[in-house]
Amino acid sequence: MATRETVKAGRDTEGRIHIARRYVRRREAIGLLLWVAAIAVVYGTLVLPFYLHLLLVFLWLLGSGVTFVGLTRQNLKDTESVFEESLCRISEAHEELVTQMAVYSEAKDALTGEHLVRVRAIARLLALELGHSDADADALGKAAVAHDLGKIAIPEAVLGKPGRLTPEEFGLIKQHTVIGARVLGTSPLFDLERQCARHHHEWWDGNGYPDGLAGDAIPLVARIASVADVYDALITRRPYKEPWPEEQAVQYIKERAGTQFDPDVVRAFAGLDRARKLPRRPVEAPVAVAVIAALPDDRAASLARPTSERVLNSQPLPPAKPGR
Repeated sequence: MATRETVKAGRDTEGRIHIARRYVRRREAIGLLLWVAAIAVVYGTLVLPFYLHLLLVFLWLLGSGVTFVGLTRQNLKDTESVFEESLCRISEAHEELVTQMAVYSEAKDALTGEHLVRVRAIARLLALELGHSDADADALGKAAVAHDLGKIAIPEAVLGKPGRLTPEEFGLIKQHTVIGARVLGTSPLFDLERQCARHHHEWWDGNGYPDGLAGDAIPLVARIASVADVYDALITRRPYKEPWPEEQAVQYIKERAGTQFDPDVVRAFAGLDRARKLPRRPVEAPVAVAVIAALPDDRAASLARPTSERVLNSQPLPPAKPGR
């Protein structure tokens, strides 16, 4: 991967150098042309009749204007190209940053790390089913990855508790919504992710947390992520529950339309179920490939080692993280 990134960075630098050189060559050519034309105008005043001299001046001014307009338009196109490239790089960096932070919040349990991948996929499908464009659906799916980002600050003993949480523990769990939004800061680049992290536990009827929002006051990305998150949590094994059958999980979502979930999102969810587009119950593996692939090489190697080797090296397995 390092090699591919190095090659890509080299190509990007080469492209920017090429554009800069093109600017210089273009300006040198235009400067030379105008210099030659100016000499011709001056020479024309000595040997040409007055009316021809005026015509030559007019043509020189016209040519200079046309050349200037053409140069300006070409420079604008080149500037737009560089801007679009920079914007694309910023978008990629933004997505990678959010994904890496979310992966680390989920990496406390490799068995549930693929939860992020499935929630993103379900959220994207729901957005498309609701009539959003591919670009908007992609953005909503990417933002849904950040829904549990704040759990990185919650004690693992609480996250992985197999029994019922005490009121104090549940109050601590609820703080992950506020923490996640705070971690994402105030940059407009993270607006969707921040909305999702803070509001994905709001209920349509206003009985959710942390702000008690209701109805359309809940951001769309949070309403979509809520359904995707709950469905995937139901069909997967967690420390406090066995996986539910897909049919039972779908029925659970449908029964809570208008109370916990946005009725429109639930209708879209039901449409995906009828079309058999919803992910099936995941196959449990010793290590989640999605998490391993997203972690740095040293961390990935640590998680990928056999359990016995990790015990011998005093590196205990990360505790399980529920979808609370």
